[in-house]
Amino acid sequence: MERRSFAEQGAGAEPGGGSGFAGSGFVGRGPELRRLREVLAAGACVVVVRGEAGTGVSRLVDEALGHPAFTGWAQLRGGCPQPASGAAAGGVRSGAVADAPADGLADALAEALAGLPYRPSSQARLPALTGVVGLIVPELADRLPEPPASAADPEVRRALLPRAIRVLLAVQGDTVLVIEDVHRADAAGLELLHRLIESMPPRLRVVVTERVAPGLPLFGVRVPPRVRVAEVGVRPWTPEETGAFVRRWVGERAYGEEPGLAGLVHRRTAGHPGAAEALLAEAAGGAMTGAADRGAVAAEADPAPAPVPVPVPVSVSVDVEETVPGRVRRTEPDPVREAGADGVREAGALLDAVARGLVPVRVRREWAWRWGRLTEDARRVVQAAAVLDRAASVGVLAEVAGLEPARGEDAAALAVRHAVLREEGPCLVFRHPLDR
Repeated sequence: MERRSFAEQGAGAEPGGGSGFAGSGFVGRGPELRRLREVLAAGACVVVVRGEAGTGVSRLVDEALGHPAFTGWAQLRGGCPQPASGAAAGGVRSGAVADAPADGLADALAEALAGLPYRPSSQARLPALTGVVGLIVPELADRLPEPPASAADPEVRRALLPRAIRVLLAVQGDTVLVIEDVHRADAAGLELLHRLIESMPPRLRVVVTERVAPGLPLFGVRVPPRVRVAEVGVRPWTPEETGAFVRRWVGERAYGEEPGLAGLVHRRTAGHPGAAEALLAEAAGGAMTGAADRGAVAAEADPAPAPVPVPVPVSVSVDVEETVPGRVRRTEPDPVREAGADGVREAGALLDAVARGLVPVRVRREWAWRWGRLTEDARRVVQAAAVLDRAASVGVLAEVAGLEPARGEDAAALAVRHAVLREEGPCLVFRHPLDR
């Protein structure tokens, strides 16, 4: 379970999915953002916000609800937990163990409801039915009436719960309930959510986020005609949007402009916002650390009162560093950059650090997290994709991995569902070069 305040702009969502580019503003997504805000402002609705892992789905919801028009709304959020890992033996087809649904949507609803604001005026007139909610949300128990005695029976409590939640939310006024990663939900939890939205209060909005991947379930919706149903898709950034983010990011940190940096970041991250931010942050840390270390050594050798120029990090070998089009690769110190005029030195060091081929710690750790949920067959398919280093069909990947076609198909499907690989037409590829 998780519950995050919408004020926590830039906090990550799920591994591989977070897009925490705090401090650099919101880039692109103009049509998607307008559509989401318009649907929410219009009244009762169910909105599905969907996209690949790491494309900024949660950040779009944060940005939409951060608008002044929604100030004063009750904003609630809960997240369906990741299914427990359980890498099955290589001979198991379908990956059922590693991809079993988690029994978590009911918990996600409870976690979201725990964030209800305390409004004595509205809660003073609540019916006893709402006390049922306090039985599953301890944080609300002291604010709600005593539940009916019949609610002590688990079956009765389960039957009363959807109606109790509806009544409780109806008195809150304008309310948005966000359930993240609904594709992980179990059948019982989905039934609870469906019963909640079948008779939605007129001022309730439900937003669910859903990952786009073959084999993942689609969230089904059946609501009264008065309730609007909408879908908002989130895609990776275009090269222009990545460029806008990079320019804003470096500008906020007083770096000078560096031709080729935006294009390099886009090529290495394929426009995934979280990966782009992590790459720049780690590259900046490495460039600054290297520069500071060299500056300290120079100062110790020549303790003159005048400032000591800080050289940029030494270039690395050709087999690691990516060549930036239109830019000469340096092997000797550049006196102009060492002069550090107007931030040019820092921008050059940043570009060098990005070009070295580093993989940010965050990306590596999230990769390990997803890798741990794969079966042995799926891992062999992923390793085959890394060896081939190009888009390849499932049949080719299975052959390279040494798997029978049926086992290869199941293994590849599992790798896609866990956002280790993604579909590109009839082929599979890594989400971006950093993952490979």
